[in-house]
Amino acid sequence: MRTLIAITGLLFSLATALAQAPALRPEFEVASVKRNLSGSRPWLVPPVGGRFTATNVPLELLIRNGWHQKLSGAPSWVVTDGYDVSAVAPEPDVSSDDFSLMMQNLLKDRFALRVHSETHDARVYVLLPAKNGLKLPDARPEPCIYGRKAPDTNPQAGCAGMNVTPESIMNEKVSMQWFASVLAGVLGRPVLDRTGFTGSFKVRLEFAPVAPGGDTDNTKPSIFTALEEQLGLRLESQKGSEEVLVIDHVERPSEN
Repeated sequence: MRTLIAITGLLFSLATALAQAPALRPEFEVASVKRNLSGSRPWLVPPVGGRFTATNVPLELLIRNGWHQKLSGAPSWVVTDGYDVSAVAPEPDVSSDDFSLMMQNLLKDRFALRVHSETHDARVYVLLPAKNGLKLPDARPEPCIYGRKAPDTNPQAGCAGMNVTPESIMNEKVSMQWFASVLAGVLGRPVLDRTGFTGSFKVRLEFAPVAPGGDTDNTKPSIFTALEEQLGLRLESQKGSEEVLVIDHVERPSEN
């Protein structure tokens, strides 16, 4: 009887310890972060088979990939310095949620990044059909994989191999929700999808780079004109609120 009581007590202690153990911290198995001085075009590929690659991408964009929020209080180098990042997740079928947590932890470790969220009053853009209606190119019919999930089940995700630069957004198959989130990153302002479009489409949007203050290079159409002419979409400015990510501390990383 005493032996049975002792074993029961040991099992209870083990169960209690396991229940109180902290959850595993999602991390990349291997990760490299290096400064890029080449001046090449920024290029970012979402995780495919558990592997993430970014070339000459500013920390600002990497942070948005981790937190999906607008950034505030950032030193200028966070926006201007480019970095090459190569990271491999422990499993090839990493979900977009786990990837975000891995990216957050990588940036906290390598850039000593500390942040908090605040809600601010802000101007927002509402994404609507243009006067003459939507003219969205058909997406490719085959499934579009993001890790192991498709945009149909994960509306935040676009196709593997997306290409988002300061003057173009290109992807073979996207949801409108994903597209609105990308526009928000390009414009530096929240974009709310009010198109009513629930399917997928192909995007090949090219426009003049959006400069601070909203001025653009006039050798290409503005992003507003490009949206209407190329996709049958328009942006309407309205009052709203947004969650802003505020940087409390950040440091340039040592190369590894």
